[in-house]
Amino acid sequence: ALPAGTKSKQYYSYKVLKDIPGVKQGQAIPWFEQPGQGIQYELPGGIDNLIRKGYIERIYHPM
Repeated sequence: ALPAGTKSKQYYSYKVLKDIPGVKQGQAIPWFEQPGQGIQYELPGGIDNLIRKGYIERIYHPM
């Protein structure tokens, strides 16, 4: 689950261009008075680094 106030922050979408080594995946638990149960991913090296190395590209700009 995400902390309160997260929904009001800028939101981006990304397209994965090739397999990203070292990605961790898990189920989000209920927390912060939110239901959880979604899939969360931990990406190694940070978003900017993955863009520079050609693993992902931004496909949606902030609202």
